[in-house]
Amino acid sequence: MAYRDADSEKYSADPLNKYLDDLESLIKNLSAPERKKLTAKIAREMQKRNRQRIADNVDPQHIAYAPRAHAWDLRRLRDGEKLWIRQKFNFFKDQDLELAFTRQAVSRNGNPVIQGRHPDEPREATGYVNEWIYLKKRNGNKKLRMFKKLKGGKYLRFKSDSQSASIGFFSGLAANIAYEHHYGNSRKNLPARELVGFNTDDLSYIHNEVLAAVSKGI
Repeated sequence: MAYRDADSEKYSADPLNKYLDDLESLIKNLSAPERKKLTAKIAREMQKRNRQRIADNVDPQHIAYAPRAHAWDLRRLRDGEKLWIRQKFNFFKDQDLELAFTRQAVSRNGNPVIQGRHPDEPREATGYVNEWIYLKKRNGNKKLRMFKKLKGGKYLRFKSDSQSASIGFFSGLAANIAYEHHYGNSRKNLPARELVGFNTDDLSYIHNEVLAAVSKGI
């Protein structure tokens, strides 16, 4: 159950590893089949808990993930639909635009456009082709959850035997994606979003399961 560092002093100073080291002394009282059964049970439960946290978009401490840089669930402007004053919209790569006034018009090519003036440009009107105007969907937040596929058992897996248990993204593209999001990437302006970990409730669960297993063997 322990996750040891090469430096034994660092291992002793790490509260989590010290905690696991104490549990390991108890687990040694179990037979190999009993340890294998115990580690599988704990790993399966930790997989379940971490999957639920990822689905809820919170880290192991139940702190919400940093939102996406572009957190809109978008739809195109419908035929004949108006763009209201100060209504936020996207146009190509321009995001969160708004106009102090709007009017409908037609471009030289015959395309419907919406003309308007930006609040910081009092004298200049800009035209936006309707086809490329995108608005925020109502009740779209349900679709903005991150890592909807990554949390699945196909990617977030566990391994266990009589000596250890582990949970994580072990290989392939999913592992690379998970690693980058878990630790963040400053070059891509990607904030860290901790996908897998333990909290105090998890550690209490592990402790109780170990004690229960040892008690049965006494």
